[in-house]
Amino acid sequence: MSSRKLIINLTILILAQSWIGAVPANATQYRVSKCECNEGFQFRQADGTDYVCVDNQASARVQIENSNGPSHKLENGYCESGYVWRDAWDGDGVCVTPEARSMAHAENARHTGNDTKFEVQLPYSGCYLK
Repeated sequence: MSSRKLIINLTILILAQSWIGAVPANATQYRVSKCECNEGFQFRQADGTDYVCVDNQASARVQIENSNGPSHKLENGYCESGYVWRDAWDGDGVCVTPEARSMAHAENARHTGNDTKFEVQLPYSGCYLK
């Protein structure tokens, strides 16, 4: 996918999320248990244990964030001006734009709709058991 097409798609995604509302940046983000994602979704993989189910485009965006994040981090561990910690979970310190952090929080909020559902939801996990 060309970078121009990715930028256009990200812009559309940001506008859509502003329309539906995003999770506040100060909300604590929790890890989710490993589940099976619905068809068309895969693990976000912000790190090796990030099991939030997202579409392929979101997963690709996160891989770019992971690659670019270190170039926006200062020696003291904080992010340079204009960037914030992604905070996909409590302790995620990848430096991204505020819009990218809002997308990660919105993905967390939508996770339970993207994983395979069974009869009983486990509290705080996003997983469903038979």
